[in-house]
Amino acid sequence: MFYGVEPANLIDHINRNRSDNRICNLREANNSQNNANSKTKNKFKMKGVRVINKGCRYEAFITIKGKYKYLGVYDTPDDAHAAYIREAKKYHGEYFRNGD
Repeated sequence: MFYGVEPANLIDHINRNRSDNRICNLREANNSQNNANSKTKNKFKMKGVRVINKGCRYEAFITIKGKYKYLGVYDTPDDAHAAYIREAKKYHGEYFRNGD
């Protein structure tokens, strides 16, 4: 509304602080972009990583526009996360957030 039009999508807080509603901290985002700027919820604190084979291997994945994309299986969570980061930077651009 600040610019005289109602946003067509969601409003994303760039710094992820929901109480910081300064115009310079707000941007329009679709659901996928808003999720790309969110914190991770897994025990590794690494986006795009999940444990497989009873904790012996780690799968890397990314969700793009609501669709799951498999990125491979790795020996360490760090390797799986590195694969996620490469894809996330490519697909999410300025909305990419590492998950911290």
